[in-house]
Amino acid sequence: MGSCSNIHISNTNIGTGDDCIAILSGTTNLDISNVKCGSVHGISVESLGKNKDEKDVKHLTGESHVQIQDIKLKNIYGTSNNIVAVNLQCSKSFPCKNVELIDINLKHTGLEKGHPKAMCENVDGSVRGRMVSQHCLD
Repeated sequence: MGSCSNIHISNTNIGTGDDCIAILSGTTNLDISNVKCGSVHGISVESLGKNKDEKDVKHLTGESHVQIQDIKLKNIYGTSNNIVAVNLQCSKSFPCKNVELIDINLKHTGLEKGHPKAMCENVDGSVRGRMVSQHCLD
């Protein structure tokens, strides 16, 4: 789904050969709850930062009993209007594990003064390569 707003997906089983739910540019106010994904790729936020004129994906909410692990954010570059350019918020009950930030180069272009920052909550991981923003992983 792309350029959608005020969407609620709940109480369903989705079994496809690809993404269970694909969230594209311009999607806002999406609530996902009690969804069982039987597909290969699960829920994905696709192609962000690929095109200059893409709109943000905002206000996604989802209940999860799944632990997110083995994630690589690699070769990400661009600008952020927000001083917090990287925001990784994981569940206290199911913290994210083995998250790698590799070669991240983000420039802050907003009104707030300072360098771009990263915020992490309940995330275990590491940083490799270039990191132009203050990272939050050890």
